[in-house]
Amino acid sequence: LCSVPWLMLWLLLLAPWTFAQVAVPSPNPEMVAKANSLRSHLDAAHAKLSVAQYDAAIEEADKAMQGSERAPEILQVRAEAFNLQSIAHYAAGRYLKAIDAAYLGTLEKYDYAPLHRNRAKAYMARREYDKAIHS
Repeated sequence: LCSVPWLMLWLLLLAPWTFAQVAVPSPNPEMVAKANSLRSHLDAAHAKLSVAQYDAAIEEADKAMQGSERAPEILQVRAEAFNLQSIAHYAAGRYLKAIDAAYLGTLEKYDYAPLHRNRAKAYMARREYDKAIHS
């Protein structure tokens, strides 16, 4: 038997059920609005970070982490806030706190790459190169 007709038969008869479209949930407008309001704190933290007000930037990032919602929009904001905290601690020379902030951010959103990079940079500043490679 030739395999091409079987493949065509499969594509015509079975593929529609195999590759059924999965409905992607639309974002919750309430969570999007809350995420946008929390982003204002992130913008303020960025501004304070750019003028070397590290502790003030950390406080603003804390305000962006209010609430315990697990919506994707909120998780993204929380990961960015932890990232800002990590950057501020690193810039202030508090490498262990930078590592902790980056680690907590990865618990919120594991695939947010800047957290892994900042954690590795802080490990390198502490001369813990093996940990930097694995983070």
